[in-house]
Amino acid sequence: MTSPLFILRIVESRENGIYYSIAVEGGDPSEITQSIFFNSGDYSITFIEPYTPFHQYLLENEKWLRSILYTTLKNSNREKVSIPFSFPDNKPLPAPPENAVSVYCDGSCGETGNGGWGGVIIFPGADPVEITGEESSTTSNRMELAAAVESLLKAEEMMSSAPGPVVLFTDSNYVIHGVSHRLQVWKRNGFITALGTPVINRELWETLDSIINRVDVHCVKVDYADNNPHHRRCDELAGIRMRRELP
Repeated sequence: MTSPLFILRIVESRENGIYYSIAVEGGDPSEITQSIFFNSGDYSITFIEPYTPFHQYLLENEKWLRSILYTTLKNSNREKVSIPFSFPDNKPLPAPPENAVSVYCDGSCGETGNGGWGGVIIFPGADPVEITGEESSTTSNRMELAAAVESLLKAEEMMSSAPGPVVLFTDSNYVIHGVSHRLQVWKRNGFITALGTPVINRELWETLDSIINRVDVHCVKVDYADNNPHHRRCDELAGIRMRRELP
């Protein structure tokens, strides 16, 4: 199923943990609110009766829920806020349209903070188009995200006034999870995390969100071990820019 947007609220803090209520955004909290207790010692979750219709769904995603609850323990302002959250969509992705544009991307960052990214854009029946970029004082996650954003922008530009479907191939969980469920949560929460801190790389995420609203983007996770030649080429391009080997 597609994950709904949940709202997490503190009910009561105790020495050994916190009582929370969880509701689906837009629902009636008095009718569909699931109460839980999160133990701050062993990080166990206890679901409290009566159970809601989405109780089983929360159980199936207990690993993700525990991560969210653990994060809220570090939020010193947690008593005063409502925290939106969702889970990754685990349903099989539909096959992308045959006429889709393929966009491969990868980012890299060295110990010095120099970073680079590369993208390979392939239109059906056309030769690949390569783009690259670099930044200083950056991070690997930022370079992975910049690679996706810049490659999609280039693909959109090449499609002119008739944008078609695009398949984005990336090995970055940061990008995949951001697109699949975190972005909608961040937007709902004013780009503030469950920790109560600003979302890092907000400007890139907002640009990516605007692209997704204009273009039909399908995200596909690639494994470096798969030895895909286009993804390998992106890795090479990112490394070249990271090492500042271009004249």
